[in-house]
Amino acid sequence: MNHKLGIIGYGGMGHLHHHFSPMVDGLDVVAAYDIDRSRVNLAENLGLRPYFKLEDILNDSDLDIILVATPNDSHKELSIAALQA
Repeated sequence: MNHKLGIIGYGGMGHLHHHFSPMVDGLDVVAAYDIDRSRVNLAENLGLRPYFKLEDILNDSDLDIILVATPNDSHKELSIAALQA
């Protein structure tokens, strides 16, 4: 059974993590959120479930893992929110 991963922040790093995710056995990237709607649209075009609200991806009980790929100064807040969801 593969673990389902959602990405918060689908800019350069989020997209890069998604691109290389097939190298990780047992991992499926299935969802993405970003504050920039065009990045969410890109993720959707690449087959991911799009999220336009942070709370929606955090509350998705189908996800096993949240990857925070945002600017460093937001990692703490977003990681805590993901852990508490």
